[in-house]
Amino acid sequence: MGYPASIARWASAIEAAAARYGLDPALLAALVYHESGGRADVVSSAGAIGLSQLMPATAAGLGVDPWDPLQNLDGGARYLRQQLDAVGGDPALALAAYNSGLGTVQRYGGIPPYPETQRYVQRVLATAAEIGPVASFEPPTPGGDVPSPANADGTGRVVVLLLAGAAVAATLLLLGDDE
Repeated sequence: MGYPASIARWASAIEAAAARYGLDPALLAALVYHESGGRADVVSSAGAIGLSQLMPATAAGLGVDPWDPLQNLDGGARYLRQQLDAVGGDPALALAAYNSGLGTVQRYGGIPPYPETQRYVQRVLATAAEIGPVASFEPPTPGGDVPSPANADGTGRVVVLLLAGAAVAATLLLLGDDE
């Protein structure tokens, strides 16, 4: 499918931020799509700002200006990386933590029983699968170690964790479809 039209203008910035933090660009793109619809000026009723919908305190902690679209993307990518690292690399749990907080995911030992968070995780993973592989994304060798985001694979490409289609399908199957 490629990037949804509403976020296509941010594709190169999304890919750069994803590479910087060792993320699947399709996962970051799907997060941005569902968080803001690609609108850099959007503010949620809770006060989250911009493309990655960063709360002001989160943005401050990350040292980014949430009103600057490129800094917002960088902060969102870094925050998603932090969530992935905190939950052992599980994209579904990382998205749940991004949406409802890491403490909530830890308290419930998984995706919390909040319908909004469950739908969010399901939709972001489904959109990431629809976006599909991004040409600049190089998955790790099966069975090999995944280097840190700062390590390159010798070709200048950052080796990152691939959001596998099977994991998406399994997550969607487990979550069910609320719609």
